[in-house]
Amino acid sequence: MGFRRPDLEIPGTAKVFSFPAHRMVKEPWLSKQQMASELGVSQKWLERRHSQGLPRAYSANGRARYRASEVREWISAQGSDEGDAA
Repeated sequence: MGFRRPDLEIPGTAKVFSFPAHRMVKEPWLSKQQMASELGVSQKWLERRHSQGLPRAYSANGRARYRASEVREWISAQGSDEGDAA
């Protein structure tokens, strides 16, 4: 069978989607304390960014959890200074 372009749709067949390699690796969820330590900011700094759209999820016990890569991406997109812990 020859090479098929992933964007080529053939009736009656499944579509092929490519996923970024970095999303395939399991990244751990970090607690607020761990995320703050990773960034060198206070936990309050993270809390203040929640209302601005800081990406996070909540565990079964209602505590915020973070993926470092998503938070760093968000900070870069905001043009925010990571060290602004005030």
